[in-house]
Amino acid sequence: MHKKILAYSALIVSTFIYSAQAKAVDLSLGGGYPFLVVPTISLTNSDIRYYANYKAGLDDGFSLGAEILNGKHKYGAFIGAVGARKTDVRCSDSTFLCISLFDHQTTQGIGLSYEYHLSSNLNSGWAVRLEAGYGEESYGYEKRTDGNIQFIYHF
Repeated sequence: MHKKILAYSALIVSTFIYSAQAKAVDLSLGGGYPFLVVPTISLTNSDIRYYANYKAGLDDGFSLGAEILNGKHKYGAFIGAVGARKTDVRCSDSTFLCISLFDHQTTQGIGLSYEYHLSSNLNSGWAVRLEAGYGEESYGYEKRTDGNIQFIYHF
Protein backbone atom coordinates (compact mmCIF):
# COMPACT_ATOMS: atom_id res chain seq x y z
CA MET A 1 0.00 0.00 0.00
CA HIS A 2 2.82 2.41 0.87
CA LYS A 3 4.51 1.69 -2.47
CA LYS A 4 1.33 2.67 -4.34
CA ILE A 5 1.05 5.95 -2.44
CA LEU A 6 4.71 6.72 -3.14
CA ALA A 7 4.31 5.85 -6.83
CA TYR A 8 1.19 8.04 -7.20
CA SER A 9 2.95 10.93 -5.44
CA ALA A 10 5.97 10.64 -7.74
CA LEU A 11 3.72 10.58 -10.83
CA ILE A 12 1.79 13.65 -9.69
CA VAL A 13 4.97 15.62 -9.02
CA SER A 14 6.62 14.57 -12.29
CA THR A 15 3.50 15.39 -14.31
CA PHE A 16 3.26 18.90 -12.91
CA ILE A 17 7.01 19.56 -13.20
CA TYR A 18 6.98 18.38 -16.82
CA SER A 19 4.03 20.67 -17.56
CA ALA A 20 5.46 23.74 -15.83
CA GLN A 21 5.28 25.71 -19.08
CA ALA A 22 1.66 24.75 -19.63
CA LYS A 23 -0.68 27.29 -21.16
CA ALA A 24 -3.56 26.85 -18.72
CA VAL A 25 -4.30 25.41 -15.29
CA ASP A 26 -7.91 24.28 -15.01
CA LEU A 27 -10.20 23.10 -12.24
CA SER A 28 -13.28 20.97 -12.68
CA LEU A 29 -15.81 19.25 -10.46
CA GLY A 30 -17.72 16.19 -11.49
CA GLY A 31 -20.00 13.53 -10.16
CA GLY A 32 -21.59 10.34 -11.33
CA TYR A 33 -21.55 6.64 -10.62
CA PRO A 34 -19.88 5.04 -8.69
CA PHE A 35 -17.85 8.14 -7.78
CA LEU A 36 -20.20 10.83 -6.50
CA VAL A 37 -17.67 13.70 -6.26
CA VAL A 38 -14.61 14.07 -8.52
CA PRO A 39 -12.51 17.24 -8.14
CA THR A 40 -9.84 17.53 -10.85
CA ILE A 41 -6.85 19.78 -11.47
CA SER A 42 -5.38 19.81 -14.96
CA LEU A 43 -2.65 21.42 -17.03
CA THR A 44 -2.97 21.91 -20.76
CA ASN A 45 0.07 22.00 -23.03
CA SER A 46 -0.67 22.34 -26.77
CA ASP A 47 -3.37 19.74 -27.45
CA ILE A 48 -2.56 17.50 -24.48
CA ARG A 49 -4.22 17.80 -21.09
CA TYR A 50 -2.54 16.26 -18.00
CA TYR A 51 -4.73 15.78 -14.94
CA ALA A 52 -4.91 14.45 -11.41
CA ASN A 53 -8.16 13.80 -9.58
CA TYR A 54 -9.63 12.33 -6.44
CA LYS A 55 -12.70 10.14 -6.85
CA ALA A 56 -14.97 9.80 -3.80
CA GLY A 57 -18.24 7.94 -3.57
CA LEU A 58 -19.11 4.32 -2.95
CA ASP A 59 -15.34 3.94 -2.38
CA ASP A 60 -12.49 6.29 -3.26
CA GLY A 61 -9.18 6.61 -5.07
CA PHE A 62 -6.82 8.85 -7.02
CA SER A 63 -6.04 8.80 -10.71
CA LEU A 64 -3.56 10.45 -13.09
CA GLY A 65 -3.95 10.73 -16.80
CA ALA A 66 -3.39 12.48 -20.10
CA GLU A 67 -5.85 13.30 -22.86
CA ILE A 68 -5.60 14.41 -26.45
CA LEU A 69 -7.94 17.29 -27.26
CA ASN A 70 -9.82 17.03 -30.55
CA GLY A 71 -12.52 19.67 -30.82
CA LYS A 72 -15.36 18.80 -28.45
CA HIS A 73 -13.83 15.35 -27.88
CA LYS A 74 -11.05 14.23 -25.52
CA TYR A 75 -9.45 10.80 -25.76
CA GLY A 76 -7.09 9.62 -23.05
CA ALA A 77 -5.45 7.07 -20.83
CA PHE A 78 -5.05 7.03 -17.05
CA ILE A 79 -3.80 5.02 -14.09
CA GLY A 80 -5.44 4.77 -10.68
CA ALA A 81 -9.07 4.41 -9.67
CA VAL A 82 -11.10 2.93 -12.52
CA GLY A 83 -14.40 2.11 -10.82
CA ALA A 84 -15.96 0.74 -7.65
CA ARG A 85 -18.43 -2.08 -7.24
CA LYS A 86 -19.63 -4.62 -4.74
CA THR A 87 -17.48 -7.55 -3.85
CA ASP A 88 -18.80 -10.99 -3.02
CA VAL A 89 -20.88 -10.73 0.14
CA ARG A 90 -20.26 -13.56 2.57
CA CYS A 91 -22.72 -13.91 5.42
CA SER A 92 -22.53 -16.36 8.25
CA ASP A 93 -24.97 -19.25 8.25
CA SER A 94 -26.60 -18.00 11.45
CA THR A 95 -27.76 -14.69 9.96
CA PHE A 96 -31.22 -14.51 8.53
CA LEU A 97 -30.69 -11.24 6.68
CA CYS A 98 -27.37 -10.04 5.32
CA ILE A 99 -27.26 -6.31 4.57
CA SER A 100 -24.12 -4.72 3.17
CA LEU A 101 -24.64 -1.20 1.90
CA PHE A 102 -21.05 0.00 1.80
CA ASP A 103 -19.08 -3.01 0.64
CA HIS A 104 -17.97 -1.47 -2.67
CA GLN A 105 -14.25 -1.77 -3.45
CA THR A 106 -12.29 0.43 -5.85
CA THR A 107 -10.63 -1.15 -8.86
CA GLN A 108 -7.07 0.23 -9.15
CA GLY A 109 -5.55 -0.14 -12.59
CA ILE A 110 -5.12 1.33 -16.03
CA GLY A 111 -7.85 2.57 -18.32
CA LEU A 112 -9.05 4.61 -21.28
CA SER A 113 -11.27 7.68 -21.17
CA TYR A 114 -13.57 9.60 -23.49
CA GLU A 115 -15.04 13.03 -22.75
CA TYR A 116 -17.54 15.04 -24.77
CA HIS A 117 -18.10 18.77 -24.15
CA LEU A 118 -21.74 19.79 -24.25
CA SER A 119 -20.98 23.52 -24.59
CA SER A 120 -19.24 25.32 -27.45
CA ASN A 121 -16.67 26.85 -25.05
CA LEU A 122 -14.11 24.07 -24.54
CA ASN A 123 -12.39 25.80 -21.59
CA SER A 124 -15.50 25.89 -19.41
CA GLY A 125 -18.95 24.37 -19.20
CA TRP A 126 -20.50 20.93 -18.97
CA ALA A 127 -19.08 17.65 -20.23
CA VAL A 128 -19.84 13.92 -20.02
CA ARG A 129 -16.96 11.53 -19.33
CA LEU A 130 -16.76 7.72 -19.65
CA GLU A 131 -13.88 5.70 -18.22
CA ALA A 132 -13.22 1.97 -18.48
CA GLY A 133 -10.24 -0.15 -17.57
CA TYR A 134 -8.69 -3.22 -16.01
CA GLY A 135 -7.05 -3.68 -12.63
CA GLU A 136 -7.17 -5.16 -9.14
CA GLU A 137 -9.78 -4.77 -6.45
CA SER A 138 -8.23 -2.58 -3.74
CA TYR A 139 -8.61 -5.07 -0.86
CA GLY A 140 -9.10 -8.55 -2.22
CA TYR A 141 -6.71 -8.19 -5.17
CA GLU A 142 -9.20 -9.82 -7.54
CA LYS A 143 -8.48 -8.91 -11.19
CA ARG A 144 -11.44 -7.36 -13.00
CA THR A 145 -12.67 -4.82 -15.54
CA ASP A 146 -14.56 -1.78 -14.30
CA GLY A 147 -15.69 1.68 -15.30
CA ASN A 148 -17.47 4.88 -14.34
CA ILE A 149 -19.46 7.77 -15.77
CA GLN A 150 -19.12 11.41 -14.72
CA PHE A 151 -20.95 14.64 -15.45
CA ILE A 152 -18.36 17.40 -15.17
CA TYR A 153 -18.38 21.18 -14.95
CA HIS A 154 -15.12 22.83 -16.07
CA PHE A 155 -14.53 26.22 -14.39
